[in-house]
Amino acid sequence: EFRKPNGSTKTNLFKARFPAYDILRSKNLVVFSVLDEGVVEKLQSYTGKPVVFFPDNTDGFVSTTSSDIARRITEEAAGRKIIGLFGDQASRKGMKTILKAAEGFRHTKEKYFFVFAGTFFPEGQDAEEIKRLISLDAENCFFHLKLIEKDGDFNQLINMSDVVFAAYHNFYHSSGILTKAAVFRKPVIVSEGYCMGERVKKYRLGLTIPEGDINRCAEAIRCLCAGEDYDGNPLQPDFEGYSRVHSQERLVAAFELILRYI
Repeated sequence: EFRKPNGSTKTNLFKARFPAYDILRSKNLVVFSVLDEGVVEKLQSYTGKPVVFFPDNTDGFVSTTSSDIARRITEEAAGRKIIGLFGDQASRKGMKTILKAAEGFRHTKEKYFFVFAGTFFPEGQDAEEIKRLISLDAENCFFHLKLIEKDGDFNQLINMSDVVFAAYHNFYHSSGILTKAAVFRKPVIVSEGYCMGERVKKYRLGLTIPEGDINRCAEAIRCLCAGEDYDGNPLQPDFEGYSRVHSQERLVAAFELILRYI
């Protein structure tokens, strides 16, 4: 939480929100790591300790046979572009934004299919509206609101998607969903600013939207399904570059660097 709401960094925010701040200044703490490369230099300056960037590594294993969920999605999508929100389903994951975008597309001829797969947490200020939208049981939506138990099945859902939605609310940090999307070469929609927004812009992994902006979300879906940015230019994502930064090799290198300080 070493970031201001606009995505930049600020030292006193970290101290205010991290009760165990003094641990970072302890003489017994030799080195520590973070998942957000954007705050490494500030943290090093603030604490006087070496800070190691830890890659958000993931596994790219996909189940060799289609899960029941995957088969049902393929059948119901019927050739439409698939836009997916995976993992926890909640207000903080931007669920209302993507549900409202899906509702808007019900009244157009554009062929998109929206998948919501993961444990549902009916909480937060948008909870009642989210539950109402789910209850509509719209033809262009698929809901599997429970845990996806196998990593291979989770990866399979990402792999079969055309766009991954990850425009979370007040989310300052790294997310493994970006690495998974890059491994499977899937463009993403994320909120502007913060760690995820910075990464998406740097590696052209997809498009950013103002947090909770339904119209911009719909526009991003149209653009990404066409392989374009907002200006109509080819997106040209650097999935390989991002995957290398968050690879198994970089994870090993980070551990080795940590051990040098011990």
